Amino acid sequence: MKLTLPGSGGVVRIAPSGDLPPLPFATDARGPHAWDWRLAWRDHVASGTAATADGRWDARAAIGCGGGTLTVRVAAGSARCEGTVELRGSNPTTEQVAAYLAGKPDAAGFDRIVAHESRCRHFAADGVPIVSFDGGVGLCQLTNPPPTVAQTWDWRANLDAGLALFRQKRAAAGHRLGQGGRHFTPAQATREAVCLWNGGPYHVWDGSRWVRPATIVCDPLAGNIGWDMTDPANHGRTPAALHARDVASYARGHGAHWHYSGVCYADHLLGDGSIAPDDGRLRLGGRR
Repeated sequence: MKLTLPGSGGVVRIAPSGDLPPLPFATDARGPHAWDWRLAWRDHVASGTAATADGRWDARAAIGCGGGTLTVRVAAGSARCEGTVELRGSNPTTEQVAAYLAGKPDAAGFDRIVAHESRCRHFAADGVPIVSFDGGVGLCQLTNPPPTVAQTWDWRANLDAGLALFRQKRAAAGHRLGQGGRHFTPAQATREAVCLWNGGPYHVWDGSRWVRPATIVCDPLAGNIGWDMTDPANHGRTPAALHARDVASYARGHGAHWHYSGVCYADHLLGDGSIAPDDGRLRLGGRR
């Protein structure tokens, strides 16, 4: 007995939509078949069994949203054989990501985070999920809690998980900005939430309204690096001069007179000025 579908060692691509195509297996034997499958990639392992009345079986329903190396062992009476298939992903387009987020509530600002963190790429060139140096996975660079199999291989589930975390940041932003009955705009809530995604709070209270902290100056050549201008070592220097002094230490991840700043991260993603008062949804990859 041998497998006639698919050829062992072949590659099946998950569609850019995130959907797994039909995954038919077939043998040249007759009669009832028992199928035993195992899907593995890194720490993610799933397995199961299936029974059919003949030598044909579609693995798609069993596999779900997973990917990696699929090994199938099949038995028909005393005859046995096995084969492997590599399941690999295909990146969505920026338009697909934008359209998916457009249907989600409270996503304003989150599209900019996705565009910045992953440039809308979920898979590497070989079709496996992108994993950052610190273990962040996929479009949203999910790290903690660790992503599930679906969140690892289905970019839509990855976005849903990332957006759920962003909604938590947005709720925290509203709680902070609304303390004591203080007024804030939807635009300020978005900027506060984006800042909280990367670090601490964005706004400070000046006695009558929420404002950007004037003491933080950002490096225009870096996404989230800034300087506290109350530091005597920084006082009176231009951003260009501060960059020239400190850029060599950026690669070390720390410096004596600069810091990673959520304020600079938010300014980098949303622009230095205010978001339009209606706080409309931002387009992926570009300013209004």
